[in-house]
Amino acid sequence: MFATMRTRVARVSRSSTLQTRCKMQAYVCKDCGYIYRGPPAFESLPSSYRCPVCGVGKRRFVKYKEPAADGRRRNVAANPDGEGLSSEDGKKLVLGALAVAAICAALYVGLNTVY
Repeated sequence: MFATMRTRVARVSRSSTLQTRCKMQAYVCKDCGYIYRGPPAFESLPSSYRCPVCGVGKRRFVKYKEPAADGRRRNVAANPDGEGLSSEDGKKLVLGALAVAAICAALYVGLNTVY
């Protein structure tokens, strides 16, 4: 009976801790990707707080957008400042890769005919 009570108490305290952590806003370091999930709340940390991974200051952290719950992938690094890749950037990357491949092929053919 006592073991059952302890298990129930442990489950309740664990679930309340998880609920508290879920309510707090997470912040991510722009430089290394470290995610701060408190406690204490990020806003209550002193301005001298530094990232434990790369050592940058508190000002390099931005609010973290949790991944979509439906399992779809999205660009988590993108933030309101416009950082991250857009669909147009993807098209530019593909065209750039094709251009590099064409230049390499032309160089290969050109050098093989000369030498």
